[in-house]
Amino acid sequence: MYGGWKGSQFFEKSGLFPGSSEWRRDLGYGAHHSFTTCRNDTYIYIIKGKNPSGEGVLYRMPADGTATAESIVSVATAPFKVGRGCSIAYVPASLSFYGREELWILRGGAGAGLSGDGVGGQFTEDAWVYDIGDGIWSQVQLPYGYGEGCNLIVAGDTLFLSSDVDIEGGLTAAIMLPEPGLYGILAAMALSLGAVRRRRQ
Repeated sequence: MYGGWKGSQFFEKSGLFPGSSEWRRDLGYGAHHSFTTCRNDTYIYIIKGKNPSGEGVLYRMPADGTATAESIVSVATAPFKVGRGCSIAYVPASLSFYGREELWILRGGAGAGLSGDGVGGQFTEDAWVYDIGDGIWSQVQLPYGYGEGCNLIVAGDTLFLSSDVDIEGGLTAAIMLPEPGLYGILAAMALSLGAVRRRRQ
């Protein structure tokens, strides 16, 4: 079992019982309350914020159970801040507008008032997309706010976004098209055409 420490800088592998840690890795950049993970068949992806600047750092490690402390590698530093409640989801190439593997990230409570250790920030109204193959970040503006209680998950061909900020947009869904189409992403209560156009520019 792998786990990270919110409010700390450690990531570890442990058994099912207390005190059964096999290894622990200091991810660096100081203690920060933002922490979230996702995985595909090859890698587990981790994003955690820097203290005190708040920028997210993306890491990866093998997902086949062979990971060691030394096999966690830094992939990229994000061009945005993350806060407590940030969330990440893996989108396979078959569902991507560009036909490429992507990571989608909600920044959580990373807005005004964000502290050095990642708490107390206002909600954010954007998602960020990382092209795994090309290492390119792009931004998608969202019509709702996502704070410290937000979540993001892909189920089937649908990207679900859960917000703790706006009652109207508390649970939204965006249909991810398996092939590039007229819009690439059909918005269902969440992602607008304007956001898609901005991302394509």
